[in-house]
Amino acid sequence: MAFYLRLALAVAAISLLLSPAPALAVAIAPTVAITLDGAVIGNPVAVEDPNTGIWYVESYYYSSSEATISLSLEMDPDPQIVYAIAVTDFAGPSVFGFSFGLPIVATAAPGVVTHSESSSTTDANGGGTPVTALPPPGGIPVDGDLVTEQFVYTLSQDGGTIFLNAGLDIRPSFVGASPSDTQAAINLGPIAGPAGAGFYNFMRVDANFSMAGGSDAYTFNGFATVVPEPTTAALLGLGLGGLALLGRRR
Repeated sequence: MAFYLRLALAVAAISLLLSPAPALAVAIAPTVAITLDGAVIGNPVAVEDPNTGIWYVESYYYSSSEATISLSLEMDPDPQIVYAIAVTDFAGPSVFGFSFGLPIVATAAPGVVTHSESSSTTDANGGGTPVTALPPPGGIPVDGDLVTEQFVYTLSQDGGTIFLNAGLDIRPSFVGASPSDTQAAINLGPIAGPAGAGFYNFMRVDANFSMAGGSDAYTFNGFATVVPEPTTAALLGLGLGGLALLGRRR
């Protein structure tokens, strides 16, 4: 009986390994875009660390009479996106948009997803710091809770053509208290991912909001992750263990 159990586990693991997964060249660079009032003002280039395979955008800076923007990213195909951004709105009202897209190693769906974010504001002229959440660009789905939120996290199974919302959108509109305010961290998940089967091979985070200007500042950081379900990983481990036992038995 033990022999047949090991055989069944091995077959299950092989089936999992041989399930069709989208082709992915994880060396493909991620895509990063910054917009101001609807116009693209920057496409920071991520640089890959050859030792870890992690992509970085370190201390990107944009400055104009309308706004300043500083941005740092860590984008791990393993997979995880970590973002840290600071904006100052001089002219106002100004509309800011950020998009981070990352090809990832094929990750079995539904998987387990998490998304966290925290922020702070500085009011330059009194009256608070209004930050208004805006929807993402067309084609990027939201989480369906009927609340417009700034940070939208999506996954794709076809390399970034069709996106599935992870169900973990973050941060509705708010007004930061004067003269400065720290918004409580929001930690969402872990929950099951949006797809019932197959593999994810691309993840994306979008941030879209407007500010009222007057030199108000807004700083935020967060991260989004997806990992295989523990049961899937355990099944694979048991199956591979069964293969090893079968090899020794022979």
